[in-house]
Amino acid sequence: MEGLRWAFGCGFWQPTRHEWLLAARCVQAEERERIGAFVFARDAKAAMGGRLLIRKLIAEKLKIPWNEIQLQRTTKGKPFLANPVFTTIPNFNFNISHHGDYTVLAAEPNLQVGVDVVKTDFPG
Repeated sequence: MEGLRWAFGCGFWQPTRHEWLLAARCVQAEERERIGAFVFARDAKAAMGGRLLIRKLIAEKLKIPWNEIQLQRTTKGKPFLANPVFTTIPNFNFNISHHGDYTVLAAEPNLQVGVDVVKTDFPG
């Protein structure tokens, strides 16, 4: 696996009720609860987009089936893959960020990675 960077236009995503329920079934119960706690729909969509990006990454690049992916959080709240992949990719890590209309993901097989996205408004 090579390093990668993905962006998702969550601000442009207008899921139907059926699509939202399908997306919710693709994530763990803890993730659903966390996403459901957001006050604003745009924040919930950004968080859901992030969780789906993480699962897409793991399923496609690490070949772990969606229903077997186990995510946990560090004490600081950063999600990480709890499934054992350390024999094949010992330093696999990813980072997710969302703000404004975008959710972004960065992943690396051998290096620590971080990503941050911030919406800016230019005057004038």
